[in-house]
Amino acid sequence: MTSLKRCLAAAASLALAFTAACGGDTGAQQEQDAGSTAYGLAVSGSAVLTIHPGDVRNLQVVLAQNQIGPVPNADIAFAIDDGDPAGAQLDASTAQTGTDGTATVKLTAGSKTQFKVVVSAPAYPDVRPVAFSINVIPVKRVLQVVGGPNTKVSTDAASATVTMFISTSVGLKVRLLDQDTGAPIAGEQIDFALPQTAKSSFSGTSSKSANAKTGADGSAQVFVISTAQTELNVISTAQVDSGGVGSVTFSINVQASGTNTGCTVNSQCQPGQICSGGTCTSSTGGGSCQAGNDQQCPFGYDCVDGQCVPPANTQCDPNNPNCPAGQYCLCSASTGAQVCSCTDVCPVCTAGTTCNPNTHTCDPNPPPLPDVTGVWYTKHTFSIVQALPNFLQQMAKIIRQIDQLISGQFFTGALSWLNAIVKAIIDQYVPDWVQTVIHVLDDIGTILSYLRSEGSMNLKPVSGSFVNVAGSEVWTSLVFYWLPLCNGNIGGDPAIPPDCARFDVSTTDSDNPGDNGECKGQSIPAVAVQVQPFRAHVTGTDPNFTLNVDERTVNLKLGKVILIVINLLISYLTEYQCIDDALDCQPGNPCLIDCQALGQTIENLTGGFIPGSLVEGICYPLVTAAGQFITNILANISFETDVLDFTGHSSISKLSLSGSADNTTCNSGINCANQLGTKDYDYKTQKDPTHRDGWWEGSFFLKTIKGMPGGYRGTREPESH
Repeated sequence: MTSLKRCLAAAASLALAFTAACGGDTGAQQEQDAGSTAYGLAVSGSAVLTIHPGDVRNLQVVLAQNQIGPVPNADIAFAIDDGDPAGAQLDASTAQTGTDGTATVKLTAGSKTQFKVVVSAPAYPDVRPVAFSINVIPVKRVLQVVGGPNTKVSTDAASATVTMFISTSVGLKVRLLDQDTGAPIAGEQIDFALPQTAKSSFSGTSSKSANAKTGADGSAQVFVISTAQTELNVISTAQVDSGGVGSVTFSINVQASGTNTGCTVNSQCQPGQICSGGTCTSSTGGGSCQAGNDQQCPFGYDCVDGQCVPPANTQCDPNNPNCPAGQYCLCSASTGAQVCSCTDVCPVCTAGTTCNPNTHTCDPNPPPLPDVTGVWYTKHTFSIVQALPNFLQQMAKIIRQIDQLISGQFFTGALSWLNAIVKAIIDQYVPDWVQTVIHVLDDIGTILSYLRSEGSMNLKPVSGSFVNVAGSEVWTSLVFYWLPLCNGNIGGDPAIPPDCARFDVSTTDSDNPGDNGECKGQSIPAVAVQVQPFRAHVTGTDPNFTLNVDERTVNLKLGKVILIVINLLISYLTEYQCIDDALDCQPGNPCLIDCQALGQTIENLTGGFIPGSLVEGICYPLVTAAGQFITNILANISFETDVLDFTGHSSISKLSLSGSADNTTCNSGINCANQLGTKDYDYKTQKDPTHRDGWWEGSFFLKTIKGMPGGYRGTREPESH
């Protein structure tokens, strides 16, 4: 009887203690899992790839031996499986690991399909295979109108209104982009068309159609030439020759310039006239150049000593500039018309400045320091274990004891025989999902020990100086890891969380804000993150350059994030969408313990000495109170402050990861920096914070404790997870 009462008390204690909160440490489990096999195979980079037909991607895995490190010279097998490859190919079925334990093959995507590439180590039969999930989607293209001085584009860039004068030309320009990535698409033919009734035509032909291929920037342009007659609302269309993309339209209006009206260039005058002294006047152009000479001067040209020469105002046709060396054809809007003239490529530049032929301006000489201006893709890690609310830290031990209880590892020594009995009762009457929730709460302290974020940062020069910069940043997601999501597939370096354990909390700056699941039919809103502007400056000498960042402030309600983290894990692991839904306990619908079945079992075991109704009467209120209590606790989590306040620095590299500088990423276009911090910033923040690079330090959600560690990394192109 005494033993039975102890078991009943243990089961009841579970329901009561479950009302506590969360904490714990998964370190012991990680060590056990990592040591379960002598060798492990892991995916390097993202295990889920979404690519376009014909794209080529590297698939890379790492083979390592527990407590030893990378395994070189091992044959790794790659095979397409679980789906129709639809023409997809691997450049090799076997690759050998290098000195760093990595093996790489190239995958060329076929047509639209989904499949997996399974990777194994044949010489190591105990090593679990890993897989890449490949999703090949067609390129979604979008055609947009590009604006200009006389081209007013609609908000959706699908149409434009074009204004031009009689006997002039105007460019119709479009750009073709990848809808998914925004990348330009080159080499595609764009077909332009005018209605057959239009008086205007395309340059170089009297035809009502023309075509041009998109260049490296995805743009294509043709020129329309008007006649001596006005036209209104002439609709020109442009579409991709290969189809699959909607067309765009230009509404062209041709306006007249009257005789003796004001002008700035010849193109604003009637045929047979030139712009002289700001007025359209007669011209010798278009007729014989002096008596006895049958040479015909083109419109706008002057006859000088029997020769047709360009006009003195050096006007030009953008379709055929014909400008002297050192000049280019500059077109601008003036009194509603397009004015084009030959202009010096650059003005005379003063000391300390250099001509930029791309912008035709004198720019300040780039500093000897690397230029960090432009857009960066950023990743941050903040150690926030010290900021966790006291009740989370204090109740961690209780939750750990509950976790040990339901796992059959609570009692030790002479009482260890009770573990099996208590676990049997718990397994019978406590649903599996309740045990899963307890495991989640046991790990929540570890999950929240590090706050990770990803986003993009833009650095701009201050007062023309590339040494001092002003920064703005958005955080598109908050990143967390929980190892049980991997279902045991946690090979690789134990200090680096595997991708399969990753889950993201979206912010209001996400591509899909609000995508944090649902609770009781209501969408869970995205988390608002307010990243304040900041200043930074570059110091150092080649090759040791440093970006020094002044004080930064980020506002974030982390209490809300904790509840979202728990809800997401519950939605991944149970039939419920959130903890509020899971713990909506009420009489007749118990969600934690089957009180009726437990009472009947106790009654049977005691021969009716303890009535089942008595057990139910005690159990139901406990179950209901447990659900309500823990829901209220988690809904009201708060921190000392909602602010991350920090400063820091990082090393600067002028070379990209491929080893070659890319001078299109910074404002000056010269000496661009391509990397901030080092790739091991996250690992060093956790294991060796005194040597981390980049370096954040400050107060994270606390007002009193200073010097809390963090780290970050910046790259010019997005990195895989």
